[in-house]
Amino acid sequence: MYSLRFSFFLSLVLFFSLFISLYPSITGQAIQRTPQSITLPCGASITANTTLSGDIICSSVPYTFVLSINQPDVTLDCRGHRIANIGNIPWGINVNSPRVTIKNCIIENFTWGISVYSNAHQSTLEYNTLRFNIQGISLSSWQNFVSSNIFVNNTSALFGGRLSQFIANSIFGGSSGMALDSQHIVKHNSFYAVPTAITTNGNISLYYNNTFVGFGIVGISLGGNYNIISKNTFINYSTPVSFSQYSSYNTFTENIGFGTGFGLSINGRNHIVTHNILHGPGTRGVHLSKASSTTLLNNTLLDFSTGIYLISSNFNTLRSNILLSTSSDIRLSRSHHNAISLHSSSSPIPNGLELTDSYYTSVFNNIFANKIYCFNLGNSSYTTLSSNQCLDSKTGAEIRSSSHSVFSNNIFSNYDSSGFRVYSYGGYPVSFNLSFVFNCLKDSTGSPFYFSSMRDNTIASNIMRNLTGSGVYLSYNTLRNKVYNNYFVGNAIDGKDEFGTNFWNTTVSPGQNIIGGSYFGGNFWQNYSGVDVNGDLLGDTLVPYTSQGNIISGGDYHPLLQTTPLPQPIFPFVC
Repeated sequence: MYSLRFSFFLSLVLFFSLFISLYPSITGQAIQRTPQSITLPCGASITANTTLSGDIICSSVPYTFVLSINQPDVTLDCRGHRIANIGNIPWGINVNSPRVTIKNCIIENFTWGISVYSNAHQSTLEYNTLRFNIQGISLSSWQNFVSSNIFVNNTSALFGGRLSQFIANSIFGGSSGMALDSQHIVKHNSFYAVPTAITTNGNISLYYNNTFVGFGIVGISLGGNYNIISKNTFINYSTPVSFSQYSSYNTFTENIGFGTGFGLSINGRNHIVTHNILHGPGTRGVHLSKASSTTLLNNTLLDFSTGIYLISSNFNTLRSNILLSTSSDIRLSRSHHNAISLHSSSSPIPNGLELTDSYYTSVFNNIFANKIYCFNLGNSSYTTLSSNQCLDSKTGAEIRSSSHSVFSNNIFSNYDSSGFRVYSYGGYPVSFNLSFVFNCLKDSTGSPFYFSSMRDNTIASNIMRNLTGSGVYLSYNTLRNKVYNNYFVGNAIDGKDEFGTNFWNTTVSPGQNIIGGSYFGGNFWQNYSGVDVNGDLLGDTLVPYTSQGNIISGGDYHPLLQTTPLPQPIFPFVC
């Protein structure tokens, strides 16, 4: 994926290089004419280079415009003079020919301040002030250069402009800033108190190093494809950037945002969001709704209620983001086939990762600490939770009405209530076909496994050590759960089964067990005092072992033994 995206970047760079090289008004190739310094009447047509010597104030019909430029390669320099409407004239300056330059004008109170029509390509608009217009600049042509203009309280500052450059403009107030077409460069612009700063459905454009300041709704609203948004700063916007459901293959990188709602709102598909810093206080750092195949990588999300939130979003990758949230670090709802890895969070909040009605989620190598629930799953089946850590929290993983899932190679330490707490709720089916293998649960006051209303699950090859609560606790309505090849050492109570309808060993079969013996059978219990009679290092006396009477019916018929008093476990990592 990244090699394809690199090819796209290279193509984009080549496109912009070719675009600039073919643009004569930027490179100084326009034909120059000797300017004339005059005062023009309302409705004048300019056919030569012109410098204004005074203001032009127009009040009413028969004029529909103040000035019209109808020859190519003409420069109009207003030298700071005003072109103003004090009546009902709709157009300020109309441009009908290519390679026109308009500069140093103050244009105010028109429906359209400057209108560049479709045949007026390669025009340059620079150092102008447009204020109190309905639309400051309207571009219907291509390859224009709009630079260093000031827009003040226009309803809409700028519209249009395919294959154009917008550089170092300042926009103050109004309802919207720039409504842009495709294939443009927008850089070094400043937006102040503009509710919607940039809106575009265009493609293959660059938004670079712009600044958005002040109590806006959306900084950039993007509906197009193959765009790059990089190194921009957003301050006090409800949502700094929003990708629409029709957008795809956009890159959002190295931006800084302070959002009061969502830091980034994403719809569409195949986006890359990387190395951004987004601050609240807001509700969601990155919000994905009906988004797919999008990558969130190495972002820092601070002071949002939920750091990353996915709803109805599938096949996304979340990796190595830094999260400092106030409620949930990562939350998925009705979202499937997502991968979540390499996150770290120690903020004292309710949830690290929360899954609701979400299937086929892969969760790897995350570290959560100081949570109520490091992992909180509700009706979320086909989950893989592997190689994660939960430290200093109330519960490692709470699992409700979720089935067909694997929990392996995790470390849960210093939890207060439960390591894995599994039960069913609210009319949902019982949890079944869950596998808990090679997990390390240690140094805690809670039970490593608490099961209620679940059946046909497996707890195998786990280490449970130094626990003051009940070890494996099988409570109400647990049926046909299998517990074997586990290592119980230093615990107050190793196992507890209140109803006795579960299995505490498997069928004896050859293979290296958790303490290095040659057969699988039951579990290693530090407090088992029986002996091996036939040499297979499985206990033959004092069976079934009932964990000091805490297993009500049945028990372990094949406890594991070793020749040393306290054998060390055979385990894939240090526990």
